[in-house]
This record gives sequence, C-alpha cells and structure tokens, in this order.
Amino acid sequence: MSLRNSRSMLPIRRKLRRRSTGAENIFWRSFRASFLDIRLRRQFSVGRFVADFCISSYRVIIEIDGVTHSTPAERAYDAKRQGWLEQQGYTVIRFTNAEVYRNIQGVLIRLEETLKGIPRKEHWTESAIRAKGERSGEGNLS
Repeated sequence: MSLRNSRSMLPIRRKLRRRSTGAENIFWRSFRASFLDIRLRRQFSVGRFVADFCISSYRVIIEIDGVTHSTPAERAYDAKRQGWLEQQGYTVIRFTNAEVYRNIQGVLIRLEETLKGIPRKEHWTESAIRAKGERSGEGNLS
C-alpha cells in the first residue's frame, strides 16, 4: 500500500469530504482565503489513516476534533495515531470544533506560527523523513 493518498483509500476520502463537519468547512474556507500560496488537502490519507487536512509541502497534518474525541478511548486512539503519523515525518496540530467556531482567526494564527518553525519542502525524500525521526528520538510503535 502506498503511504500517502493510496487509491484504495479514495472512496473513503471522498465520502469524508462529502460529509465534512461545519467546523471543517469553516476551517477550509478560512484557510483558503488566508493562505493563498499554500496548498491545503482535505481528507488526506497517510497509511491506513485519513487526516482532516494536510499541507504536504510542510508535512503538517491538521485535525479538527469534535466531541467524539473527548472520551478516554478516543484520546488514547488519537495519541497512538498521532505518534505513528509523527514517526512518518508529519507534524500534527489539533484544534477543537469549538476553537474553529469561536475563534477561527486565532486558529489560523496558531497554524501560521507552527508553519514558521518548519522548513517548506516541495518534495520530501524518505531519507529526510528518516533523519527527522532520528533527530527527534522517535522510535517504532509497538
């Protein structure tokens, strides 16, 4: 299976795009109006996971979490999933639906600050991804 946006995940990604939440739609529209030179991808798959949004050129995944992400079981699943994504070289940033609804400008500012600390790469190589993981001391998930 391809690590990113595999064809086998396409039907799932399309379904999720059609069923976007209100907070995801607000984020999508606001991002596109504010960050005109950065390509944002919706429902981007990495391995067996589908991220709400991805900025490939920065290897940043953005998750917009609703109330279902507040249970202990969901938080544990999200933490394991995020750990795996970070091992693949991605930075994961999370916002709640409430943050998006109440303070979309604050969300965009926080995202912009995150992006400033990450070098923009149009083409990430597997060796660069491995090097990032080695520098941060990330190991394999068991």
